[in-house]
Amino acid sequence: MGITANCSKFLFYSKSLGARFDHTLTLGRLNLFVTQKELAEQISLFSNNEKKLDEVEFTSEYSEPLFTILGARQTSSIDFSDYEKATIIHDMNLPVPGELKNKYTAIVDGGTIEHIFNFPAAIKNCMEMLQTGGHYIGITPVNNLMGHGFYQFSPELYYNIFSEDNGFTVVKAVMCTSDGKKLFSDWYEVMNPKSVRSRIMFTNSFPTYLMGLAKKKIKRKKHFCPGASAERL
Repeated sequence: MGITANCSKFLFYSKSLGARFDHTLTLGRLNLFVTQKELAEQISLFSNNEKKLDEVEFTSEYSEPLFTILGARQTSSIDFSDYEKATIIHDMNLPVPGELKNKYTAIVDGGTIEHIFNFPAAIKNCMEMLQTGGHYIGITPVNNLMGHGFYQFSPELYYNIFSEDNGFTVVKAVMCTSDGKKLFSDWYEVMNPKSVRSRIMFTNSFPTYLMGLAKKKIKRKKHFCPGASAERL
């Protein structure tokens, strides 16, 4: 689990689309696989950083300094065990405690949720832990990554989960590909199948990831039902 240069670029892009990182929660404690040169280039490209590169200390291999640059006053992490010193120890297969609900302005999945067997419970937890107006940022495999985690996801799944009926809206969904050297190349914007009245099909030969940004618009009123794609909340 970690943030690559491609992921960090999407984080800066998400901020330009309205995401706020004041109180950030990451699924797992995310490693930072981005050089300071790459971060400097992204800061120059987006010009939406709240801290300068030389104002933060990179004292470990983890990603907290990046979120500080993006404006985080506090970056927490949630994990099943404490082997990476996550700040919250909790099994995301199970409901989160009440004190974690409606708490975070941003929840970032940098490659964790496909490893959680009870996906409906995990995504429900994320939805409940976000504040109204907060954003979920997910990066997850969609093609050609069999054996990496339990699942490869369809963008249509996320469009149905983060729907207006469930109190959310998908701000942006992008697929990105990588070659055999794990270097990311093209980005493809994915439209909502309901909007284009067609399935969104994508066939290719390289590992492909979905990078999505969803916003919580209203406080949920009912319990999320994993078996229904559009239950009113």
